[in-house]
Amino acid sequence: MNGQRLGIDPYGEYVVAVRVDHDGGRTVVRSAERLESADSAEVGTARCVCAVPDRDVIVKSLHVRSDQPLSQEDRARFEMAASLLDPESEFTIDLIPTAREHRVVGLAYRQRDRATPPGGSPVDGRMRAAALGMGYLAFGRIEPGDLLCLADIGIDTVSICLLYQKRIINLAHLSLNGFDPATERGCRQVAVELRTVVNFKLAELAEWGITVPLAKLILSGRCRDTALPEFTRLFPSGVARPSLNEAYFDERARRSGIEPERCMVALGLTVK
Repeated sequence: MNGQRLGIDPYGEYVVAVRVDHDGGRTVVRSAERLESADSAEVGTARCVCAVPDRDVIVKSLHVRSDQPLSQEDRARFEMAASLLDPESEFTIDLIPTAREHRVVGLAYRQRDRATPPGGSPVDGRMRAAALGMGYLAFGRIEPGDLLCLADIGIDTVSICLLYQKRIINLAHLSLNGFDPATERGCRQVAVELRTVVNFKLAELAEWGITVPLAKLILSGRCRDTALPEFTRLFPSGVARPSLNEAYFDERARRSGIEPERCMVALGLTVK
C-alpha cells in the first residue's frame, strides 16, 4: 500500500501543498510547495488530505468513564455520537486521545463538507486546528514546558491548539472579524482576542485539574515578525515562531523556500 500523503491547506490567494512519504519505515517530507490553487497539485497515488475550516467542525471534550465494558475508543465514539443533534450517519467522527487518561477530544465532520481536491473525488479532511498540533508534534522542534499554545493566523480565522505534555488537549478558533493581521493595529486586535480565548481555555483546563502555567505561545501563519511584540505584551511567558526538524526533509523540500510558519498545518494533514 502506498504510504505517501499530500496535505493541502488553502491560504486564500494560494494553497500550501506538502507531500510526505511514510514508506520504508521512515517519514520523509518530499516537497513543500506554494501553488495557485488545489487543482495545481499533482496528487498521483498519494492519499490526499485537505484542511477543514475550524468553524465547520464540531469539537467536544469527552470525559470517558472507565466503569463500562467497552473500550475507551468505543465509549468515546458513543458519547460523541450521542452529543450530535443530527443523525450520526451525517458525520465522520474522529477521536484524539490526550495525556489525561479519561479525557478525549472528539471531532465530528459533516459528510456534506468534505473537500473536493484535484481529480474531483472526495478526500479525507482534518480540522485545521488539529492539523496544526499534529504538524508541530510530528515535525517541529518542541519548546520546553508542560503546556503550550499553538496559534496559526489564517485567512479569516486563527486556529488554536493547546498541547499538554506533548499531546493535544483542547482545540479552538477565533474569527478575525475583518482584522488585518498585516497591520500593527490588526495584530494588536488579534492579540487581545487571542488572549481572551486562551484565558477561557486555561480556565476550562483548570476545571479538569490542569493548573500548570502556559509555557509559551507558538505563533505561525499570517503575522509579520515586527508584530510579535504585540503578542509578547499579552503573553509574557514568551512567544516564538515554530521551528522545524530538518532531518525529516529531503533536499528538494529544504530548497522550497516556504517558511515553517506557513506549512505547519499542511504538514499536520499528512500525519497518519
